[in-house]
Amino acid sequence: MRKTSFVVMLAATVAISMTFWAICIALITWSVSFLTGALHNSGLSQIPALSFWQSLGVLTLIYLLAIPLRAGSSKEGERK
Repeated sequence: MRKTSFVVMLAATVAISMTFWAICIALITWSVSFLTGALHNSGLSQIPALSFWQSLGVLTLIYLLAIPLRAGSSKEGERK
C-alpha cells in the first residue's frame, strides 16, 4: 500500500513539474512572439514578426548555444 502511494505521489509531482515548465516556456515564447510583432508593426520593418513556433525555435537555439558556454564557465577542477 505504501509503495503504491509513493508511486502515485511521484507521478503527480512529475506531472505538475512538467506542466509548470510547459507553461513557463509557452509564456516566454508568446512574449517573444508578441514583442517581435509589435516591433515589426511599429515601423521597424527589419525585425520580422515571428510566429509562436518560430519563437520557440529561437528560444531552443539560444538554450542549446548556452549549454557549452555554461559548461565552460565551471570552476570545478581548476588548479590554482
